[in-house]
Amino acid sequence: MCVRPVPPAGRTAVAKPTTPTKSGSAAGRTRRQPPAVENRQARFAYEILDRWTAGIELTGTEVKSIRAGKVTLVDAYATVNLAKTSAGGPSVAELVLLNLEVAAYVAGSWTNHPLRRPRRLLLARAEIDRIAARLKEKGLTLIPLRLFFTERGWCKVELGLARGKKTHDKRDSIKARDVDRALRRGDE
Repeated sequence: MCVRPVPPAGRTAVAKPTTPTKSGSAAGRTRRQPPAVENRQARFAYEILDRWTAGIELTGTEVKSIRAGKVTLVDAYATVNLAKTSAGGPSVAELVLLNLEVAAYVAGSWTNHPLRRPRRLLLARAEIDRIAARLKEKGLTLIPLRLFFTERGWCKVELGLARGKKTHDKRDSIKARDVDRALRRGDE
């Protein structure tokens, strides 16, 4: 028989609920999100007409390099490719990100990835079909605007359907930015 000690008079014993935790578990820790990598040049050189957020298929060393911020979005663009199905059925459209440069992981060995390789984007079939229809219009391209990690740790890319700006439009953007900057400086 187990005997419990009696608390002193005037005090009440309160049992603290305990939750079992696994050693090394990430349940109690908060994960610091790495900063998003932005394609600032795209907002200057293109007029963004529409946006989508897609998952991206990556290898382990690519994820570690992206978390470290070793990625270049400047020359990257997305396109729709027709892929053959394994069952020999009709070919289906898939979205592929090209020219995205992810630097080699410093601590990687022979498992490191190629710097520039086609990376498959993960979107619903209906979304891919809508994007493919819009890309058939003359002068439109699909560019990555931002690369970021979700709270769950998944890497996502924000895509923008873009039309290139003319030189005079770029000058207008510069002029508007300078006016905004001058107004902010004057208000302070």
